[in-house]
Amino acid sequence: MARTKNTMSQPEIVDRHEDSRSPTPRSTAVAPHNPATDVQEPNLATMPSTAPSAPAPTSSVKWVDNNGVKYPFPADGGAYDGDDVFNPIQFNATGIVSTAFLNAGALSHTLKFTIAREDIQRIKTLIESSPDYRASDQFKWPFVDGVATTSNKDNLLSAFEHVYDGRNKTIEDIDEEDLLPAHRIRPGVKVEVEFTPTCWAPKKLKDGIHTKFGAGGCSLKLMGVVLLEDKYHFESPRKKRKVT
Repeated sequence: MARTKNTMSQPEIVDRHEDSRSPTPRSTAVAPHNPATDVQEPNLATMPSTAPSAPAPTSSVKWVDNNGVKYPFPADGGAYDGDDVFNPIQFNATGIVSTAFLNAGALSHTLKFTIAREDIQRIKTLIESSPDYRASDQFKWPFVDGVATTSNKDNLLSAFEHVYDGRNKTIEDIDEEDLLPAHRIRPGVKVEVEFTPTCWAPKKLKDGIHTKFGAGGCSLKLMGVVLLEDKYHFESPRKKRKVT
């Protein structure tokens, strides 16, 4: 998430998954949201979605191939000038970190965090609109027991760069002045994660048997992390009182 002020409004995806807890049809928008202030560990059974809702057709998404992986882009490029570069659709979700490998030298900058059921359904709705999606029990989803896995393999020689301090600011006001070192994101902290869902097609060997993850799958490319609440304080109380 390179923080910029000229954020483009993203297309919205109709959610075809039913949710018995809601009296109205579920739908989703991938626009940013204001994080919740609850500091308790989330209850995945009742954890609310972290994204707003509004209806829109899946035709608002254009899937673009990059080395065999499909990325979702806004289908309508009218909001861009001729010299602008198209940005992929990005989702935001709030949760508690369970695993973080964001330092330099990692095989992949990886973050695992708790995610609401509604956010999982929204991601699935987007992926199901991809031309590479094939419904299958072997299709690989990046969710296990309510925990999502996001990763980024860009510039692994350095620590993950897009980590921000959102403890005293709204998400919309965060900019490059609020950058944090990657090691501040550790298990137990509450974060808002920005990511792009991607999809790859099924692959088979010559004998017709799927290779590992060959039934196709979805991955979440990590774009940025905002620290919302820190669980541990390593400074002495005396030093904290002097600072404040």
